[in-house]
Amino acid sequence: PLHYYIAAAIYKLVNNKELLRFIYCLLALPIPYLFFLSLSIKFKKIDLNNLFLFSLIIFLLPSFRSAAVWPNTQITGIFFFLVSLYYFLKWEEKKKFNILNKEILLTVIFMSLTVYSRQLYAMIFFYFMIIFYKKFTKKIFFKLSFIVSLFAIPGIIFVIFFPKILKVTFEFKLYNSLL
Repeated sequence: PLHYYIAAAIYKLVNNKELLRFIYCLLALPIPYLFFLSLSIKFKKIDLNNLFLFSLIIFLLPSFRSAAVWPNTQITGIFFFLVSLYYFLKWEEKKKFNILNKEILLTVIFMSLTVYSRQLYAMIFFYFMIIFYKKFTKKIFFKLSFIVSLFAIPGIIFVIFFPKILKVTFEFKLYNSLL
């Protein structure tokens, strides 16, 4: 529901649907640049011009263009995900696996915002947690898991106690949730 709160806050400020769409379209413009930043960290041996051109492919995707024009959860989710991915790659680049540093905390914060914007990204968050489990000591991983659990509390409360607000039914059967 985070996307809808953000869109509602912008709408309250501008009080115009067309202006909301325009602002949201402008907010989608940094997404290829965020993608470029992540690519430049991960692929250091590839020419930056090629990486930049590759990052612009996002503009060719019809789903991206339509999501940018019609304020959509996809754009909000991608934005927060790419910021999270940027800090995750910075953390991996530093190779400081014995402490919880700024990059890890920012990764978790932005990944939480990603999941609150578009729940599909919970699977990627789970993948990040597997990587954290492999790289950190059990003590540090436990601390990080506690922080992630704190960020999850509002979502758990929202889903369990206010499912009608979300207009969804929550089921604890994994095979239904996974599909």
